[in-house]
Amino acid sequence: FQATPRGPEVEFSAAQMSTDAPLTLQYVVIARDADGDVLLAQGDREHPLETRVAAGREQVPAFYTQRRFWMVAGGAAAGVTAVGTVLLVALVAGGTVAAFTGYLLVRGDGTPPGIIGKQTLD
Repeated sequence: FQATPRGPEVEFSAAQMSTDAPLTLQYVVIARDADGDVLLAQGDREHPLETRVAAGREQVPAFYTQRRFWMVAGGAAAGVTAVGTVLLVALVAGGTVAAFTGYLLVRGDGTPPGIIGKQTLD
C-alpha cells in the first residue's frame, strides 16, 4: 500500500496478477466525502473482504462462438459467392459465344459452307 491524501492505496499490474497459482486478494473499501467523513465502509483491517483471482490468463470463448468470426466467415462466403457468380456468367457467356460461332461456321445443317467460283453456297 502507498500512503496518499485519500488514504492507503494499491495498484496491481497484469504482470503481478498473472501467476500459475490462484490468488486470494483481501481488500477494504472506504468511501469518504470532501471533508473526510466516512460515507460507506466495506470490510475493515480485522475482517477484510476477499476475492479470488484465477490463475493464468482469462479464458475467452472459442473463436467460432465470437461475433467477429461469423462476420469474417459471412464476408468470405459472400465474396466466394460473388466470384462464383461472375465466373459462372463468364462461362455461360463464353459457351454461348462458342456455340454461336460454331453455328455460324457450320450454318446449322451440319455442313460447312462451300465456295463455288465467287459465290458461297449456303
